[in-house]
Amino acid sequence: MIGDSWVEQHEKIIGDSVYQKIISGTLGHTVSFQSSGKSGAKCRDVYHMMFETGQYGTMPLLSQGPDFGIIIVGINDAAANIGTRQFCYYYQQIIDFMLTNKICPIVVELPDVTIPKMFNKKTTKDRIVDWMRSVMTRCSLYNFSEYRYALNEMLKDDSMMDVVFVNLQEWNKRGFQIEKELFMGDGVHLNHRGYERLDSCIASTILKRMKVVI
Repeated sequence: MIGDSWVEQHEKIIGDSVYQKIISGTLGHTVSFQSSGKSGAKCRDVYHMMFETGQYGTMPLLSQGPDFGIIIVGINDAAANIGTRQFCYYYQQIIDFMLTNKICPIVVELPDVTIPKMFNKKTTKDRIVDWMRSVMTRCSLYNFSEYRYALNEMLKDDSMMDVVFVNLQEWNKRGFQIEKELFMGDGVHLNHRGYERLDSCIASTILKRMKVVI
């Protein structure tokens, strides 16, 4: 699993062994699961980290030849008003890399987290820069829903037919709005219960992809 702070916090809050227990218990043999994420990472960062071996580099992880690659990223793109065009460009690069290396990409759809809470300490200058980026990219300020919509449209392309999509409503009962019981007080990051719900959903999705009856 690669991505931003959602991935980085995963091991700290719940541990990567949860996936192993769920999937190993169903398959009847041991499987390996590893994650590597970086807080604040945007889609472009996640893509470049796939070719790095440093602290946050995911090349060592991907070079092991995993069957599946879970991708969780996008919140920071919206928070920085990067624009949906650049976001989707690098997201597609991540997916294409996985497909080329026979790794099945698993795209996790995310809800409308409360991005403005991330910027209580932003200066007036920073907010002006954000506004300028918003104008240049023609995307609303801190509007994650636009990024989610753009990603969904991208995935409709025939070249994306081998991508596994984890629908938001399968793990977040309120759909586009966050289910507060699953999130920390900041309304952006998952708590232990949230990771339990998400992990269970992704594990079930992987098993279904493997055509395992659960």
